Amino acid sequence: MRVFSVLLCVIAAAACNKATTETEAAATRTVIVEEAAFVPNNVVVRQGGIVRFTFQGTAHSVIFTEQPGRPENIEPPVANTTEERVFLAEGTYSYTCAEHRSTMNGTVTVERFTPAGGP
Repeated sequence: MRVFSVLLCVIAAAACNKATTETEAAATRTVIVEEAAFVPNNVVVRQGGIVRFTFQGTAHSVIFTEQPGRPENIEPPVANTTEERVFLAEGTYSYTCAEHRSTMNGTVTVERFTPAGGP
């Protein structure tokens, strides 16, 4: 019985760790745009993935650094809404809030996606 309990705890811990990580490439990630922060401020999506920016009550914008493959900025500042952006090209895309450049920054890392059974 003791071995079974230990095994169950190990499996549960592994499942929790996998569910809370933001470093695994996923099809969709959500970034909460709070009063003074992007939470989480660094996410990883697979190629073709979506990042949902969910804006709370304070108006903010999301301005991506100029580079090939970046999605459209979210401006003018918005509040109480959700905006989605699709990331088609691999790479790391930095962004900031135009109104709070010194404190609100983040990145989206896009990793190659090969469907199961693909090359």
